Amino acid sequence: MALTLITACGSTSGGNVTDIPGHSSASRALTEKDLANATYWINELGTFHLDNGEFNSQYGEGVTQRHKVTLDKIAFGDLDHDGLTDAAVILAWQSGGSGTFKSLMAMRNTGSAPQQQDDILLGDRVQISALSITASQVHLETVSSGPRDPACCPSQQVKQVYILHDGKWTQSADKITDSTVSTASNATFTGIVRKWERFEDTSELQHFVIDDLNKYTLIFLPDGTYRVKADCNRMQWKTAFNICH
Repeated sequence: MALTLITACGSTSGGNVTDIPGHSSASRALTEKDLANATYWINELGTFHLDNGEFNSQYGEGVTQRHKVTLDKIAFGDLDHDGLTDAAVILAWQSGGSGTFKSLMAMRNTGSAPQQQDDILLGDRVQISALSITASQVHLETVSSGPRDPACCPSQQVKQVYILHDGKWTQSADKITDSTVSTASNATFTGIVRKWERFEDTSELQHFVIDDLNKYTLIFLPDGTYRVKADCNRMQWKTAFNICH
């Protein structure tokens, strides 16, 4: 397992926090081992537990029909201003196809163990070049697919900043290093799981309601692609979209 560990400036790597009001001497900073053996949750996968940084689960009879999640990167720092050392974690998820979907997880230090607060999907085969926490802000540098890049060869460098607010990730504007275009308006559009609820025929001949909303989903990703799940079928495609106001 290849694991990159990044520690934020000013954060601690262990020990207690007896000098912080409201925390007992049993409270401690999170460790790499804690996060490599923690419980996580991803919308389309559900709850799972890492064992030494990996999770594997067979979901079909085919050799490639298995879920695999690996811990990719860690940055330590205080995310919620409580004086404890929390963590931002990058997980990489493969489900048997060619895609590797990476998510940013907010892992709060409860004083004894890490607890996930939120997650956001970063995209397919996104290369994470840097991850750090400074002043409770998560700074993320990625290399993702530009408008003319093939899926194999991303070249667009993007800097992102995330803040944990009321237990949820809040993203500021992206900064694309090879363009002056800001994608701030996309921050509230991308990364949201949209679920198909019902079908209404305009001719009123047929209407039906989806029994399991998690079987049919659509996600627009920050890298300009969208991801679709239709029952057991999955696909990802590149598109161009603009946010109208």
